[in-house]
Amino acid sequence: MLDERIQQLMLLQSRDRRKANSENELKQLPEVRASVQQKIEIENKTMEVTRQSILELETSSQKIEGDIADIESRIIRYKTQQLEVKKPDEYKALQAEIDLLTKKISSLEDAQLELLEKIDVEKDSLDGARQPLGEKIERHNKRLQSLDEREIFLKKEIAELTQSYNESLEQIPAELLRAYQQVKRIAKRSPWVVPVENQLCGGCNLRVSNDVVAKALVEGQVSNCDQCGRIVYFER
Repeated sequence: MLDERIQQLMLLQSRDRRKANSENELKQLPEVRASVQQKIEIENKTMEVTRQSILELETSSQKIEGDIADIESRIIRYKTQQLEVKKPDEYKALQAEIDLLTKKISSLEDAQLELLEKIDVEKDSLDGARQPLGEKIERHNKRLQSLDEREIFLKKEIAELTQSYNESLEQIPAELLRAYQQVKRIAKRSPWVVPVENQLCGGCNLRVSNDVVAKALVEGQVSNCDQCGRIVYFER
């Protein structure tokens, strides 16, 4: 059976570590949340880039359509003028302009057809990506929700652990508490109260001296590892 003083230290350490772990997790939540939000932004941006590409292609197509309409109006005007001219040279000059504009319309129609094909490809790509990307965003949003719930839980847990930790502090003799706090300053990482097995410290795994062993076996005594400074005990 463990010495009563060691039992008190073990209880304090347990509450201390749980409190520290919860506080550390709560401290990291903003970073985790920011990472998830960044993933959502990336997914949204992926779809937005495709939408923007489609919009630009449609704008270009509409411009070509407007250019074609303008050229067709010019052709109609030239044909009307052909009915009014009397000289063959003037008629031929107008016809040359009409032929040139007609070729230009053909070229613009080819360009517009190519744009429309690209629009169809981009729309198919967007339609194909919308569902899987939407599912990813939904998972990320659920993750954010779970983080919000975890934050509420941690804050409640930390409050309860703080209370129980403070209760342990009040129950431990002052000299024992000082010894525990001294070890925490020396050994930065927990655990700070560890068993000795085969004369090896349970904290640093190094061999402790015979003097440390002898002191640890005396009931009511606090013995420290002469390698790492942790409080050591024997399980009886």
